Amino acid sequence: MSESQIKIGVDFRGDLFYVARVDYSGGRPEVKALFRLEKQHLGQHHLLEGGQLILSVPDSEIILKRLNLNGSAGDIETRARFELVHTLMEDEDRFYFDIIPTGKESAYLGLILRKERLESFLDKLLDQRRSFFAQSGYRTRAAALADGYINFCRLTGGDLICLADFMGQSASMAFVYRNKIIDLTHMSLKRFDLTTTAGVGKMCVELKTLVNFKVAALFNEGISTPLSAMLLSGDTVTEQDSQIMKRYFPVEIITPTVNSGFFNGQADLTDVPLEKYIVALGLAAN
Repeated sequence: MSESQIKIGVDFRGDLFYVARVDYSGGRPEVKALFRLEKQHLGQHHLLEGGQLILSVPDSEIILKRLNLNGSAGDIETRARFELVHTLMEDEDRFYFDIIPTGKESAYLGLILRKERLESFLDKLLDQRRSFFAQSGYRTRAAALADGYINFCRLTGGDLICLADFMGQSASMAFVYRNKIIDLTHMSLKRFDLTTTAGVGKMCVELKTLVNFKVAALFNEGISTPLSAMLLSGDTVTEQDSQIMKRYFPVEIITPTVNSGFFNGQADLTDVPLEKYIVALGLAAN
């Protein structure tokens, strides 16, 4: 079995790495393993071998640009890079570039990542295991969150939804329109004490402001569909938090559900917090 048929998503969630190993050799993706690793064990686990590794990158490291492009696939990539390069004041060799097609015709998201920032982040994160991940791919968490939902979850909530994955001191966010990415963003949680009702309320006020701003921007771009649901996942969201959020958002508040059909029928998923692996699964999406 070639490594290209096995993808391994590695998502750093605070003190732990959440890992998803997905096998594509049968045509349809099959989740072979979901597991957590402490930093000192990273690079020493046999399930990290024999596949293509993709690591999550903090959303705060990414510069996001909205692009309007027409043409063939090859032409789109060339034009996208041209437009992204011309927004920079430095040599393009100092940056990585990526583009994401959206749910709106001719609309793309351009992503810019400074190579120096990525190298610094990885050196600090991986220490002596850095060489093990030398050939890894990288993806921003918000994009991986959307791909995890679109490819591995039961699609629900309506035409325009907001995904928010809470992790430590930040929340990765993705807007999905008719099951395609339409926008990405993130929010710092450092200012809020999420262990208190008041802190969660203050966070909800800022979250609502950000969501309303993004939905208004989409409306100005021709997406007139109202937000129909908020899908929450991650480490800091409790049932009580969801109840508090319902006071601020006049839409459904849902926990995304990973589709068990992507697992071996013998797998016991009873005690597995599947919603915490959505980003890792998105990193391993084809």
